[in-house]
Amino acid sequence: MASLTGYMPMPGMAVYAASKAFVLRFTEALAYELRETPLTVLALVPGPTRTDFYRASGSSEKGMAFQDPDEVVTTALSALDKKTPLRSVVSGARNRWTSRIVTWLPRRTVLRLADASPDHTAT
Repeated sequence: MASLTGYMPMPGMAVYAASKAFVLRFTEALAYELRETPLTVLALVPGPTRTDFYRASGSSEKGMAFQDPDEVVTTALSALDKKTPLRSVVSGARNRWTSRIVTWLPRRTVLRLADASPDHTAT
C-alpha cells in the first residue's frame, strides 16, 4: 500500500512520505525481478480515502477530495485483472493528475504546496 505522499516531500510527514516512496520503488524493482513468474506485484496508491486515517493521524482534511474505499478496491482489482500487469496504480482521476504534476514541478514548489503548517513562512 503506497500513497500520493510517496511522490512528494511532505513537511511534517517526512518519514511517512519517505516510507511510501520506498514502497513505490521497492514494488517496481520486485515486480521486475518476478517478471518471469506467475506472481503479480502491485503498489496501490489510493490518495485521500474516507477512512479514520486523517482523524487518527491528526492530519488536516482541509481541501481534500475524498474517494470511497469501494472505488479504491475496484481500481486495485481492475489493475490486477489486466493481461499486462501494472507495477503501480493510482486510484481516482484527480489523484492520478496529482501524482504526475508533482513529479513535473520543481521540488521547491512542491515543498511549498505540501507545507500545510499553520506557521508556513516559506518564501
